Amino acid sequence: MKFSSSWAEEMILARAALESMIAHLAAKRVDKKGRAEIQAIANRMREATASGDADGLITLNESFHDHIHRASQCGYLAKLIERQQFYDASIRRVIHLDPTERKKALDEHVAIAEAISAADADRAERTMRDHVVRSGDTYLSIIFKKEGEI
Repeated sequence: MKFSSSWAEEMILARAALESMIAHLAAKRVDKKGRAEIQAIANRMREATASGDADGLITLNESFHDHIHRASQCGYLAKLIERQQFYDASIRRVIHLDPTERKKALDEHVAIAEAISAADADRAERTMRDHVVRSGDTYLSIIFKKEGEI
């Protein structure tokens, strides 16, 4: 199977579905320590966003999502997510070098962290889904020169 824009789009939608359910369950299951860790990562993302540290943001983004996966206590869903990793490091770097994209991603991550910390499962699910779909659109526009496809 050749990697194409339609294949990438389906992978993004699958990731959005999985990540949103994981965020939903994380909001229900996260403990005090998990809340603090997710908030701390969001705060470090603020600093990295302000300084334009693309490599730091890539690392923090992975850590942010990993902490949500752990907080959700979803072994099966987290395992499925592992198969959805298709962004390569060079594309992540290009995306994070854009100041507008960095700001959008920061706002979305902060909103996700706040929803999880507030134990608002529906908002956590919705904000995570919207984040993954929007960032997926950005990916498609860079790789396949497509706008607003999802």
